[in-house]
Amino acid sequence: MSFINEYVIEISQFPRELTSHIGNSEWFPIKDYFFYDSNTKEYGHRDTVIPVSELLNKEEIPDIETMKYLINNRVPVIKRFMNFKEQTQSWMFDTSKLGETK
Repeated sequence: MSFINEYVIEISQFPRELTSHIGNSEWFPIKDYFFYDSNTKEYGHRDTVIPVSELLNKEEIPDIETMKYLINNRVPVIKRFMNFKEQTQSWMFDTSKLGETK
């Protein structure tokens, strides 16, 4: 049984945008978007990967062509919310950036 067996988003750690005036959050560009099975060892080294099922708005992930555009143009569309009090983090796809791609 696989720990992860679904589409994942690999984020680039740099460049990232910080927004401290609206809580503690960071924006990251997408480095790759692919299907991942944690039982397969051929993937090699990856940066941070986020299973699509962990996104707060997973139903709003765009089509593969739009994802390719976002990847190629390094648009920071993945937002991480940090809650230091509860020591948790949440991830969200920023759909407002999709209007900028058209």
